[in-house]
Amino acid sequence: MARTTLIRILPTLTLLLASLACNLGIDFNPPPIPSQIPAGIPSHTPSVITVLPPTPAPPTDNPAAPPPTAAPFPALGQIEMQDAANGWGSDEAGRLYHTSDGGLTWLDRSPKNAPAGLWGNAFLDADHAWLQLSASDAPMQIFRTSDGGQTWESLTPNGLDSSGAAILRFTSPTDGWGEVAGLGAGNLYIQVCETRDGGANWAVVPLQPFRANEELPLGSLHLCSMCGDAFYYDASRVLVVEGDMGSMETRNAVHLYTSTDLGKNWSEQNLPLPAQYGDALVAPLEIKFFGNDGFLPVRLVKYNTDNTTAYDIFAVYVTHDSGVTWNLTPTALENVTSYTFQRFLNANEAIVQCGPALCVSRDSAQTWQTVTPNIDLLPTDTRWVAQIRFADLAHGWLIVYDNGAYPLYKTEDGGANWTLLTR
Repeated sequence: MARTTLIRILPTLTLLLASLACNLGIDFNPPPIPSQIPAGIPSHTPSVITVLPPTPAPPTDNPAAPPPTAAPFPALGQIEMQDAANGWGSDEAGRLYHTSDGGLTWLDRSPKNAPAGLWGNAFLDADHAWLQLSASDAPMQIFRTSDGGQTWESLTPNGLDSSGAAILRFTSPTDGWGEVAGLGAGNLYIQVCETRDGGANWAVVPLQPFRANEELPLGSLHLCSMCGDAFYYDASRVLVVEGDMGSMETRNAVHLYTSTDLGKNWSEQNLPLPAQYGDALVAPLEIKFFGNDGFLPVRLVKYNTDNTTAYDIFAVYVTHDSGVTWNLTPTALENVTSYTFQRFLNANEAIVQCGPALCVSRDSAQTWQTVTPNIDLLPTDTRWVAQIRFADLAHGWLIVYDNGAYPLYKTEDGGANWTLLTR
């Protein structure tokens, strides 16, 4: 299926990389630049929208600081929490830190003699982590730990493409895969490699193209990066969702390709849009599965003739049969952007930033409740939310970029009250 790639609205490099990271499933939320946020996005308190059936096909309080401790507190720019107590974080220099008390204290667990700025990291639990170093003038290296970063082993991965960094994912201390992405001229080429020995040896997963008559290297898929295409892989299935952000022309549906046999057979589905947003542009977000239950969230966007935003809606399609069939949930959320934080925690619970508030679902995105925090989530010229992380619906962490500083906050009541952790 040919698609035009003429861009009427040129995205910035920051927006392109953020979209690429999100759509590959990278857990990455770069700080938004206020001047790049599309004009016309409403700033009022968000409301939950009832989605009509698809049409036939064709605060002012200051958070309190905790009691001070003697340990220095790092300026964390990124964190990843495994549960309410354990997590990992990194600063701007690329140093790696570990917490076992919910973020109150952090210990430097960077590998000794390793260059700073490792990326493509995978964190399985409180003990197991993998860090990646990829440089054009040296073989790729992977550092792995099984004791929370107290000791590290350096590997030169055999069979993992060293020409570009990979997005690492592990499901056990031994089993995982890397998604190697090549980006250029609006195109995205993805190759998946898998490991069964913790990252020492890798083999290409023999994926076959989802577009007919497309000749590609072994295991490679061709996506459109400027379109915002989304990719999902696990041992059970492969999904590709096409976006409309390259042509900027609506196709009146969510275009989904699914395979359960590594691409030998692809199933193409056109998921209908909500009736009141039938002329929307589709921007797919990160796909998430919990066994047979899966979530396909999308932004439905429309721009006015002066390039302001007519609407920007967060909608969710749900499957309970491993992706064979998908149904649009009956509610959607207003006041989202390309930087919207969203996390599906399990088959029932999800939390999404919706403008100045947080929206929470406990019934598989069927309904949403609004939580109003005691901290301002709306961006200014010098201050904006850099990252939000939730381990469960009660415990969350928030990093704010504020005039060059990165204060870290924590909530234990689902986002209503946030406490400043940074000293």
